[in-house]
Amino acid sequence: MKPMIRSTGGVVIATLVLWNAHAATATGDSRHAGGPPASLTARGRLLWNFEGLLSKTFGRQMVSVSIKDYRRSENFSCAGACAPLAEYAPYWYVFSRPHDSTFHISSRKPGTTFFGNYAVPILMRGRMIACGARASRFLISYRDAATLTPGCTSPRPMPGAPHALLRGSRSIGGAR
Repeated sequence: MKPMIRSTGGVVIATLVLWNAHAATATGDSRHAGGPPASLTARGRLLWNFEGLLSKTFGRQMVSVSIKDYRRSENFSCAGACAPLAEYAPYWYVFSRPHDSTFHISSRKPGTTFFGNYAVPILMRGRMIACGARASRFLISYRDAATLTPGCTSPRPMPGAPHALLRGSRSIGGAR
């Protein structure tokens, strides 16, 4: 009888250790590894990198997104509980401790930048967020979704603009 109890106790302990490791990964608490958990989807990695940059820029305090010009961009510009709520919406982190973002705040402002139908740039303090070191692709959100639906894409020529202005468009996180 005693060997069976020891065996069961070992299984319980092993199960708790595995469950705890899975819970840490699922909530983004990967203290022992750099970057996003390996199990994330492409959109999950985009969200991880965005929240990592958000956390690096504003700390762990609440952040609000300006919704004054909602159709043109989402501007994460205010730390703390910003008011009035008609102009600012609070953002709640999905991951508990995002870190090691590959994104950075670009010096580029959105201006007349165009990303296609329904896509708007996600801004941080009025600046576009570059998805890589070269700053050729920027973080966007699709306005045809009810949630923050991130993607990384290159700007496109404005309808009616000279064709040589911008060439090509590559997208990550799902093409639209």
